Amino acid sequence: MGSVRIIGGSLKGRRLTCPDSGVRPTPNPIRETLFNWLQQRIVHARCLDVFSGTGALGLEALSRGADWVTLWDANPTLNQQYANIIHDWKLESIDHAIVQFPAPPPPVMTPYDIVFLDPPFDYYPLKSQLKWLSDHGLIKKTSCVYFEQRYQINPMDEILGWKSIRIKRQGDVEYGLLEKRGAS
Repeated sequence: MGSVRIIGGSLKGRRLTCPDSGVRPTPNPIRETLFNWLQQRIVHARCLDVFSGTGALGLEALSRGADWVTLWDANPTLNQQYANIIHDWKLESIDHAIVQFPAPPPPVMTPYDIVFLDPPFDYYPLKSQLKWLSDHGLIKKTSCVYFEQRYQINPMDEILGWKSIRIKRQGDVEYGLLEKRGAS
């Protein structure tokens, strides 16, 4: 069993346990790039980390000033790990739930400003995830979505009313930020 650490903000240096299988944590260099991209958006944001895995993306957002973070994963063991972290680290602006994509999520009162999508690559295409977020009222016109997926040979400039604002590649992983077309 390995670990991943929070790399910035108020929780910097704290470690999260990585299960031996079934979880592919976002590497530190990619997380650092992501949060550099988000530095103007993250403070006071409401964030949703779908397919949370270790919880590193959501906890990093909380560490860097997000007002609220929700961690969602279908794995009950990971959800227990989130509950332990929330308790042990005395975190107040965070919750977690067992959500099996594409089943309906728990109801939310306010849509999220930033959504992190880092699913198992072979099961959940980005188009279906974006549609699911929209269909369930989890995003708003000004929301920003971070995604990771297996590298696509054809560039993805626009997808279902979303436009790419940043895209990078590391090895066989493509990652980036999307925002609604026409969002200001």
